[in-house]
Amino acid sequence: MSSIKNYFKNRPKCEYHKRILNLIIINSIGMMWCSYILAWFGKDHIAESLSQTITTTIIGVTIPYLITKTIENISKYGSRLNNTAVDNDTE
Repeated sequence: MSSIKNYFKNRPKCEYHKRILNLIIINSIGMMWCSYILAWFGKDHIAESLSQTITTTIIGVTIPYLITKTIENISKYGSRLNNTAVDNDTE
């Protein structure tokens, strides 16, 4: 039992944005499966509009997040990446 407590205590904390992004993606995937169930029941029009909405939500949330995090990482670690490239060229 103590090993489980230690695992959760020593586990790295997720950032708030990652938690929200994970929640949105998991929820969207679940709703996408609901559209398949609706299509199976013969509600094709509702299933199609739901799938389009969910796909737009996934793309609309994920793409800007990935772009901002990439820019943030480049600005945060860019000088270190440039120094290692210069160091490798001089050797």
